[in-house]
Amino acid sequence: MRPGVSFPVLLVLSLLCWGYLLHSLSGWVGHDLPHAQGTDRMMLQVASGIVVLILWALLGGLLLVAGLRGTMPFAVGAAAWIVHPLSCIAALAAIAVMYDPVLRWPAAVPAGVPLLVVGYAVYSMFPSLQVASPTVAGFTALGLILALSASVSPAVYRWRQAHADDSIEATPGPKLDAWMTRQRERRRAAGLEQLSQVNERTTLFELEPLTRGDSPVRDEALAAMRRLPGRQAEAVRRLEDNQRGIMPLVGELDLQPTAQLCQAGRAYLRAELTAHQRMFSEPVRFEYPILMEDLPGIRWLAAHCECKAEIEALERFARSQLDSPQRQTFLDVLAEIRRVTEPRPSGSGRDPR
Repeated sequence: MRPGVSFPVLLVLSLLCWGYLLHSLSGWVGHDLPHAQGTDRMMLQVASGIVVLILWALLGGLLLVAGLRGTMPFAVGAAAWIVHPLSCIAALAAIAVMYDPVLRWPAAVPAGVPLLVVGYAVYSMFPSLQVASPTVAGFTALGLILALSASVSPAVYRWRQAHADDSIEATPGPKLDAWMTRQRERRRAAGLEQLSQVNERTTLFELEPLTRGDSPVRDEALAAMRRLPGRQAEAVRRLEDNQRGIMPLVGELDLQPTAQLCQAGRAYLRAELTAHQRMFSEPVRFEYPILMEDLPGIRWLAAHCECKAEIEALERFARSQLDSPQRQTFLDVLAEIRRVTEPRPSGSGRDPR
């Protein structure tokens, strides 16, 4: 029986969607992405989950066409309409548990099941391909799909156990304190696991998220970053490219204040200042978290490099904005930097004798 138009169209769309799903998964599965933490990572998972739903709908269309044309035995078709939705649930569950970057193998479920469905649908539609009866081949394919789908069950169980206490009322007290402790211990364990995999190819970019905020492994992460052989070149490159996140750490990475690093640091400060000046046409309340976060790096840069012009430009910009506690702190730090770094006039000060 000729497959008609609907089958090849659904087949091509399914394969294209499957390829896009693999591309989507490759962007975050197994990667502890600095730009994809927490909610951002969840959004990537949601995007992959939407692709799974579309793909499974297309695969269902293939099965429907094969069933309506009578090329798929009735018993196999009836079983398929039970197994197919279950495999979709398993694929979505696999995506959920891969929130943990350590888990990679569950990707075999959303990646492998579509190939089995497509393979059997094509097999049933073309008798010339058949070396066994469609019934035997169908139940074999469904058995493999069930086995692959069930393989994710233990990971789902462990994931649910690990995250069973992820929600709690934000009421101060012993329960909240215990929950906060468990969360910190979990974050520390995950951070130490990532740090245990550091090698000579690891980059500052990969480890930088472990130094942010109240990271429970900040000291360990900084120690690992100081051992990276390419940290100097990467720091220069990131400053030259105006990539945020590296300036706050330059004083803690055991970097050498080479001419190239100093030049890159000054260029970063000028670019950051220009970006902030263009942000608003009129003065606003000074609440610039990036500049505030950069202060430790600015202090180190001023102590090791000649960047008087950049410090003065930052000070003029801060004074041009509306007052705030952050503005006062920023100006105080810049004033301290100038006192420490500017040479004292000859003959000033008390004679040490």
